[in-house]
This record gives sequence, structure tokens and C-alpha cells, in this order.
Amino acid sequence: MTPKPRVQIEDQSPGIREGDLSGQRRSGSPLTPQPPALKPIAFVIPWYGENLIGGAERACRELVEHLHQKGITTEVLTTCARDFYLWENFYAEGTYEIHGVTVRRFEVDPRDQRCFDRINLKILRGDPLTVDEAQSFVEEMINSRGLYDYIAKHRERYLFIFTPYLFSTTYWGSWMAPENSFIIPCLHEENYLNLIGYRRALERVRRLILYAEPEKQLAERILDLKREPVVLGLGVDLRADVDGSRFREKFSLKEDFIFCPGRKLPEKNTPLLIDYFSRYKARYPTPLKLVLSGGGEVSIPEALRQDVLDLGFLSETDKYDAFAAATLTCQPSVHESFSYVLMESWVCKTPVLVHARCAVTSDHCRRSQGGLFFQSYQEFEEGIRFFLTHPDLRRRMGENGHRYVAENFQWDRVLERFVAILRAEDPAHRPHRKPGSLAYLAG
Repeated sequence: MTPKPRVQIEDQSPGIREGDLSGQRRSGSPLTPQPPALKPIAFVIPWYGENLIGGAERACRELVEHLHQKGITTEVLTTCARDFYLWENFYAEGTYEIHGVTVRRFEVDPRDQRCFDRINLKILRGDPLTVDEAQSFVEEMINSRGLYDYIAKHRERYLFIFTPYLFSTTYWGSWMAPENSFIIPCLHEENYLNLIGYRRALERVRRLILYAEPEKQLAERILDLKREPVVLGLGVDLRADVDGSRFREKFSLKEDFIFCPGRKLPEKNTPLLIDYFSRYKARYPTPLKLVLSGGGEVSIPEALRQDVLDLGFLSETDKYDAFAAATLTCQPSVHESFSYVLMESWVCKTPVLVHARCAVTSDHCRRSQGGLFFQSYQEFEEGIRFFLTHPDLRRRMGENGHRYVAENFQWDRVLERFVAILRAEDPAHRPHRKPGSLAYLAG
């Protein structure tokens, strides 16, 4: 159901609610020095809502909602676009409330989609851009003059968190108040990072907040950062209500199977997984199945139609039950900055097989000892054979993964790290620099 707009309140008090992790002075201890309250936090993202597909969107929503539940004053500044696939005004402009969080939506500007698509194709091919093309790329992407005006008007009111780096809402928005701005970029190796404008935007803000150590290594390698980026990680719920047998019964699955949830797209390497699985089945005609879920489409060869099950979108219960029932989870994508797929599989004590060219997922496997990685068909085959023929080691690796998640990615710990990062960087008590002044422009 589409949330209904509520009455817009532009100047509501930014006070910290009871239970705020930022810490307030308790009555009865007037002599105890207390840190100042955090400014309200405003997450800026091109689209926001429930059931959006995409890791960056989900990460933002879950971080926002968990901060709100802890009593941290948190808002979302976004556009009226529905999602990544529809860069048009789907929602009415105004202030909404979603799960108790204030969400301010601003209309999307008109744009030249044909111009954008032409330049985007050049970037994807690795072709060099002219200066004018690089400028047109960010001008003809998703933009909102109303959003940028709001950020400029309220630059002193908030600590701004922009995510992800790729969209113009981050590129332009973060320039409005760089000293009050942080970017959660969701970095991975891709051609867009070769654009100088993006690099300058990432270098300009107060600090980068990252989801994994390899992402930090990438940032430090390609950017000229004045301040060391910090690794936050993300929170994952340790669910106890998973039941693999329930999934197998519901979907009539008795055989071993590989589970691969998420968008079925070439950039997520889904066609590669289908190809490798087809080659595996040709060499080992066993009852092993491949179970897919999520959006998108992928071509499945006729010979595999009985061995590949595409279940589409699953409920949260069915998804976690699938992880618990699976012999292993495969994450073939090489473009990940955290990977919920790995964490959710390990919550259910199921080991993983990932692509070695993804620095983040292979690093998680090394640190957790909860999975294997492949870079060729031969290594893919060896990984599958290992999991099928070593059930005790497979279970142990799943338990290793579960322990890794429990020790590093529970929400309380992630929120404590996040608030500590912002508190250390809150510029409320630094000398004020007016936008336009030489001190402001010099950074």
C-alpha cells in the first residue's frame, strides 16, 4: 500500500528522543560532563520505500529504521521516483511517514534520457568522455532541484548521509554542505569510478563510511582522501525461526540444491552461473538442482528446465527457509560492497560459494572460514564437489559463518559504531565557515 502524505512540518524541533544512543545528561548528575546531542541525521537517496530491490536501498532503509527505533532523530530526503527502473514522479511531493520515519519527497526534474543513455553506454564500454559529456551525464541523470534547495536551506540543521555514490542526488547534494556530509558510497570496481567528478565528490565530504574492508582499500587506492574512511559494516538479524524442511515440503524439493537469491541480471553474473551449472550437470548427471529467486529474467537452456527452479519473489519466511534447506548458497556477483546474501546464508548456517573476483565476498569467506570461491569453471566444479562430498566440513563452515555474523554484524554493535563515527565528526562546535567564503572553498 502506498503510504499517504501527512501534514508537512518544516521546522519541527530536532530534539533527541528518550533512549538516544548519543547520550544525554541524566537528572541528578549535573557535574558529569556529557557529550552534546547529535544533530538530526538526514539520509539522502534517490528513491526510498518498502520492498525496493537493491542492496544499497535495503541497507539505507534498514539503517534508517534501526536508528529510529533506538531514538535517534532520523529523516530521509528523497525524490518522488518509485525505484531504479522508473525515474519519473510516481509519488506526490510532500512529507510522508514510513514506519515512524519522516520521509520528504521532492519532484524529479525533467531530463534528456536519450542523451543520458548514449553517454552511459560509452561509460559501460570504457570509452573516454569529453568534458561536456561528463557534465551532461550527471545533469541528465535523476535530479531534483527542490531536493537540492532544501539541502542548501537546511545545511546547518542536519548531518547528511548520501548513498550510493553513483547518482546525482549524491553528486550534487553533497556539494551543498560538504562539511556536514558523509557518503556511504557502496564502492566496487567499475567504469563509473573513472569519472573525475565522482572522485572529487567522494574526496570533498567530511568522511566516507564503508561497509567492508576491501571497499576501504579500494577507496584509499583510487582517491586522494584527507581523512581515513571508516568501515561500519551492516546489521543482520539472527533469526531463529528458520525451517529448511518447511521449504522443501512447500516446494516439493527432496534433492540437494544450490540457492542463488537476488536480481537475475548479467551484471550480477547470473548467466555465468547458469552456464557453469549446465556444464556441471553435463559432467555429473546427478539430481542436484539450482534454485533461483528474486526479480529479473535469465535464459535457461531447454536441457536444464527440470533442474533449474526460478521461484521469483519469495516472502522473508520462505527466503530464510530456502537458505536453511540449501546444500550451499552461490553468490556469483563480482560487484558487491557488503552482500546480504552471504550474511543471510550464514545466519542459517549454510556455507557459500562466491566469485573470487569480488574482493568483498571473497574477503568475507576468508575472514569467516564460511565459504569457498571460484574464478573458473574448474574451480566452480571443485567447490560443488567439495560441498557435496564433505557434509561434516560443510556443516562446520556454515557454523563458522554464523559465528562471524554474530560477532560482527548484530544491529546493536553496528549502531554503536555508526553513532560513534558521527559523534567524532559532528562539526557543531567547529568554527563556522559560510558557503562561498575562501575558507569554505578551500576545504
